[in-house]
Amino acid sequence: MSVKQRFQNSKVTVMGFGLFGGGASTARWLIEAGARVTITDLRTADKLAPSLEAWNADPPGGAPPVWVLGEHREEDFTGADWVVANPAVPPDHELLVAARGAGAKVTSEMELFLESCAARLV
Repeated sequence: MSVKQRFQNSKVTVMGFGLFGGGASTARWLIEAGARVTITDLRTADKLAPSLEAWNADPPGGAPPVWVLGEHREEDFTGADWVVANPAVPPDHELLVAARGAGAKVTSEMELFLESCAARLV
């Protein structure tokens, strides 16, 4: 099973949409893999406007994500199969701890890349 196939029909929370494209790229990749994605960010839609405009100009194929902006809700973490955390979020963040406690697998953008990359990595 490929890394992408692992996420088909999974509930995935992407923690941190961001302003620089990392969260957006991860969410896009997951949606195209067939995941049901919730994107959550502490920033409001106004602060994320450039990223949201870029997303809306070229939305991914697949089910649209659930957007939770301006807050993080615990149920989005404890109800997920997977949580992809922004690299700036410490591994012991209370919501990641809660997600793990509820049985979710917590990963990162970099970990997904390393698992998916067919090239030799040094």
